[in-house]
Amino acid sequence: RQTRTATLNVVELEDAKTALIDYVMKNGRIGETRPDELALWEVLQLYYFGHIRYKETIAAKQTARSALDKMRELAGDLRVSEFKVEKQKEILRTLKERGYSDGYIKRIFSATYAALNWAAENDKIDHAPKRIRGKDLPTGGAREFVATPAQLAALWDELTQEHLRMFLILAIATGARAGAVVELTTFQCDLENGFIHLNPPGRRQNKKRRPTVPMTDLARQWILTAPPGRLITWNGNPVRHVQTSWDAARKRAGLPAGLNRHAIRHTVASWLRKESIEKWLVDAFMGWVGTDMADRYAKYDPTYF
Repeated sequence: RQTRTATLNVVELEDAKTALIDYVMKNGRIGETRPDELALWEVLQLYYFGHIRYKETIAAKQTARSALDKMRELAGDLRVSEFKVEKQKEILRTLKERGYSDGYIKRIFSATYAALNWAAENDKIDHAPKRIRGKDLPTGGAREFVATPAQLAALWDELTQEHLRMFLILAIATGARAGAVVELTTFQCDLENGFIHLNPPGRRQNKKRRPTVPMTDLARQWILTAPPGRLITWNGNPVRHVQTSWDAARKRAGLPAGLNRHAIRHTVASWLRKESIEKWLVDAFMGWVGTDMADRYAKYDPTYF
């Protein structure tokens, strides 16, 4: 029965509101609130601190945080039971009237629906409310940037640290997502047979499939220089992300913001298609298709990819 104070270390009122809610959700208890009386913002916070914060990439956390905060702002103290289709359409109209892009609107609703589904699966609420039909939501469009060789050369000149150059080499050689690249270890690199197994042992494949790809000669040279363990390290420690250093190098090179880490993946896919590589081969290389038992041994074919 004591009262304690805690400093949130913020100045702006809106920042204070967010920080206070975060503090309460981390340190407080909801108690015996009935699922249908739970506020939507409470579910969004539970989802963030119970699921999203454990994601490894900072970008994923930032994207989810931004989307969830915007929905919380628009929904106010709305209860989950009141988050019906008509209310969702009203929020959708508000976002459009405020001039937000289709991609941002789609991310807001996708994050909210994911939070509600997570809450239902984890017994926080009885069931997720009915949602707007997919065709009624903006498609968002593809966020693509295809780099030129000259742009990548300019970026290379600014990536002076070895772990950043290792990242770029592996990203181009494998076409993998940034998360798969930074997690790559020497144990996933089959030097004898010339393969890189992007999916580490023990990790279950999900919809963002990590395939096995051939090891290029340049990638082999860099892999051979690395000690056992993670390939991308700084001062002997594994690197979880390269976003800050990457953005700084991109700016020094005078390159557009679209040339982010994920743009390398788009670039690899585009270059393959420019070389008239068949679509199914590009899909397999990028991990856009599933696999079966026959595919397990396909990599031993001399003509594999």
